[in-house]
Amino acid sequence: MNGETGITEAGYDLDKGITYKGYRILASDEKYKFGTLVDIHLGSGETIHGIVLDRGGTVKGNHFDIVYENRDKAYDFGIQDVTFEIKGRLDI
Repeated sequence: MNGETGITEAGYDLDKGITYKGYRILASDEKYKFGTLVDIHLGSGETIHGIVLDRGGTVKGNHFDIVYENRDKAYDFGIQDVTFEIKGRLDI
């Protein structure tokens, strides 16, 4: 996010929610362009369908941050080993 303003680096206002066009908002390394669609497969069998709309200062390489409603929910999710697939890209 752009500091603590609730605006992603791609300009999306998180006051509108944690999804964009049905995709969960993700932060990623700059190697993934804004609008990149990513399926993140969790160990539980759940899949998160995400879209890159933000950057993270410590998010490097093939790591993603998933936007949550609040810090507690993010900490509850924690750091997980997952697999992912790049599914395409939306123009934003």
